[in-house]
Amino acid sequence: MKEKQFSCAIFIQELETLNRLTDLLSRFKSIKICAILNNTFEAIETLSQDRISILFMNTNAMEKMQFVHRPHFIVGICNKKESKHLKKWLDSGFIDFIFDPIQENDFNTVMSKILTLCHFYSYNSKQDNMIAEENFNLYNKNFDSANKQRESIIVQGNNKAEKIRIFIDELLFIKYIDDKTHLFYNDGTEQILKKRLKYFSNTLPEEKFQRISKSVLVNVGKINNISKKWIIQVGNEYFTVSRTFRKILKSKISSL
Repeated sequence: MKEKQFSCAIFIQELETLNRLTDLLSRFKSIKICAILNNTFEAIETLSQDRISILFMNTNAMEKMQFVHRPHFIVGICNKKESKHLKKWLDSGFIDFIFDPIQENDFNTVMSKILTLCHFYSYNSKQDNMIAEENFNLYNKNFDSANKQRESIIVQGNNKAEKIRIFIDELLFIKYIDDKTHLFYNDGTEQILKKRLKYFSNTLPEEKFQRISKSVLVNVGKINNISKKWIIQVGNEYFTVSRTFRKILKSKISSL
């Protein structure tokens, strides 16, 4: 069986970053670099005509491409000083971003996310048929070994065809608001799913997640601080732990 390939284009001006990116991409047999774009005109021409699945580009070039056909996955390359614009980038179409200079672990984490979605939904094929979950490991062999070992779960999205992979180490906490669950992640992003909190209580690893009230479920390993009055800090949020859950939460914290 011939392995599925995904087309990729790169729109990066800095030569050192470009060389680093092409070297890292060459390690993924399922990725084919179809175009290295030197300017906005080339980007418009290529993206308008070709079926590109993944695009790597400088974050500051997005505004020039607002009227161009966009690939399914756009990864922004930026420096750490620009990280305050994360929400704006995500809203404008980036699936994720990598700080420059590019670190291999950061690159592999992003590629793991993208290829997971690619293989589940077959984005680069003419038919958007979802690949069976039991066949996923066949396609997963090119992932970095560290990413293979990252613990994750797969949950159903807001429709029957949608499958979402959640990496345990990226999830901070979950809040149940107005009959929907809001998932909050390390990078400041939020995901909303039409499911009850009990679904995640039963699905996520019991030893790593704990309900602390009727509407909040937290990643125990992400608790930064806990006061004598049972107020805990997770990320930038503070929650009061209900009496019902204090003993079991204390036990889980102690066992970490």
